[in-house]
Amino acid sequence: MEEIYILNVLQYLLGYFEIYMCFEILRKVYKKENTKIKQCFEILICISLAVIEAINRSFRLYSILLIAVVIIVISITFSLIYKIKLRYTLLHTSLYCLSLELLDLFIIFTMGIVLHKEDLGIIIGRQNSISRILALFLGRALMFLISLAIVRYKELIDKNRIGSLVLILLSEIIGVIYFQSVYAGDSIPDLAKGYYMYFVIIILAIMFFAIYSIYRSALEESKIIKLRNRMLERNYEDLKVYYNDSRTLFHDYRAHITLLQKYLEENQIDKACLYLNSINKPLAELEKKIYTGNAVIDLVMNYKLSELKEKNIKIEYDIMPIDFGNYHFEESDIFVILYNLFDNAIEACENIYTREKWIYLSLRLINNMFMLCIQNSYEIEPKYENGELLTIKTDKHFHGIGMKSVKKIVEKYEGQLEYDNKQNIFEVSITLF
Repeated sequence: MEEIYILNVLQYLLGYFEIYMCFEILRKVYKKENTKIKQCFEILICISLAVIEAINRSFRLYSILLIAVVIIVISITFSLIYKIKLRYTLLHTSLYCLSLELLDLFIIFTMGIVLHKEDLGIIIGRQNSISRILALFLGRALMFLISLAIVRYKELIDKNRIGSLVLILLSEIIGVIYFQSVYAGDSIPDLAKGYYMYFVIIILAIMFFAIYSIYRSALEESKIIKLRNRMLERNYEDLKVYYNDSRTLFHDYRAHITLLQKYLEENQIDKACLYLNSINKPLAELEKKIYTGNAVIDLVMNYKLSELKEKNIKIEYDIMPIDFGNYHFEESDIFVILYNLFDNAIEACENIYTREKWIYLSLRLINNMFMLCIQNSYEIEPKYENGELLTIKTDKHFHGIGMKSVKKIVEKYEGQLEYDNKQNIFEVSITLF
């Protein structure tokens, strides 16, 4: 009797751990911070679901209904607590729960073969025992190691590539339904052969997805780096010219003052004014540069200023000094958003022939929310397709870093992206949380 009690307690603790680990993985993937209130709510859900699992497992190790209840409760809870879209939490929670069951089945099949017990799956499935506790422990230990890898390489988990994840999920659903037949009394060796083949296919599919994700991420990162380097080179050359001019100006300060004094003493006011204008030019050029206190924003703004000047586009801005080092927003993401929105605004202004060309930019960081608003004048009515803004860019070298990239980043932070156009003013508003 005491042994059964200990086994039930261990089974409950393992159930609690698997549910808590699911919350932990979701938090790491979505980069969400935990608070005491949220943690207490999570613990309450973990305790409740662990009790339900313990009751169910007193009759049967797994059931479709149990898995569905766990997935739905965790998904809804995480979605409400952290304001994540439910379809994403359902997808990732389902992947976790079904992967864990497949690991359990894999371990059970392997134990049956190693111990030469064809009915081990039936025994483990229908009653609590040391073998069941061992199988559950090994499954959760393996999942814990996998979760460490997920945390380390969480950038590869792109919730926008839903298609690939859904295919993996469907494969897992089919596998779980089919291989649960071991509990109905099928032969362990025959079932295990099929399981191992299926397991290899799933592993290959996951590897393909990971390699493809790495390739896409590396490709986009390479494009961003090339673009940033090009902008840095241009800004560096401009600043170097201005710096050299200013250094010469300050180095010759005494000579300039002496000459100005001579002009004024001789009452040559016109010459003095002309000379002042000539030495003031380098300083005037430096004043045209934008300094917000953030290198990425300065980089994009100063790079675009020269382009705006060439195309006779007026620019106004209201930018709050922002140090992204104190927040969870990545500077590379801000770079992509700002560059592409500027690109689209300039593109719209280029097609204006009968009215003033102008762009207005506002950047704010309020209550840990990054708020960006960019407005521009236009003549050609913006076009949309499936709710997305269309572009007429001709630069194919950086094809792919456009509004889709902006939308992807906004979704990454569970933010908001809104368009508005009226009275020949187009506005894009972005809020990142």
